[in-house]
Amino acid sequence: MLVNTSRLEIPDDFESLDLIKSRGRDWRAAWFVAKTAGVVAIPVTDFYSKEHEAMGEEWIRFAFCKDPQTLRDAGDRLLKLKPYIRQA
Repeated sequence: MLVNTSRLEIPDDFESLDLIKSRGRDWRAAWFVAKTAGVVAIPVTDFYSKEHEAMGEEWIRFAFCKDPQTLRDAGDRLLKLKPYIRQA
């Protein structure tokens, strides 16, 4: 499932790895989700060619090939992101 992260407000002082700092916003968002909520997401720009990768910078991918309890646990952990989501 692809999730649009355009409303996810990552704090300016949030630290990320140097490798991530040189990549698109999707990498920063995926790292933020992993560190904040403990749920791993996949940055989608790696699925695009260099000339089109900007199309994927607002998106991260979640894989749901997990057992039901793992999915419930991940859903609960993702609620930790609520304070960082800007209202529409």
